[in-house]
Amino acid sequence: MVYAAALDNIFCAMKGHRLFDRFGFNLPKKEKAEKPNAQILEQYEKWLFDAAVNDWVNQETGEVLTGFTPSPKLKFILASNVIDTDTS
Repeated sequence: MVYAAALDNIFCAMKGHRLFDRFGFNLPKKEKAEKPNAQILEQYEKWLFDAAVNDWVNQETGEVLTGFTPSPKLKFILASNVIDTDTS
């Protein structure tokens, strides 16, 4: 059951008061980040992952796809979690 008269009294009493407000602060606006360099591969069969260089290598040209080099911290995490990174 809804008492319309009582609900109207509540709404009139609360008019102009903030019942809900946010907490916190406004962050400064971020500048738009540059788009990452993307390379679309149509002949993906020519690329094989080589663990020695930690990257995808084109079988024909020897070109690497991303140029990724793992940080020493990442190498340590992999080694400490018994993930084999040895390529031999």
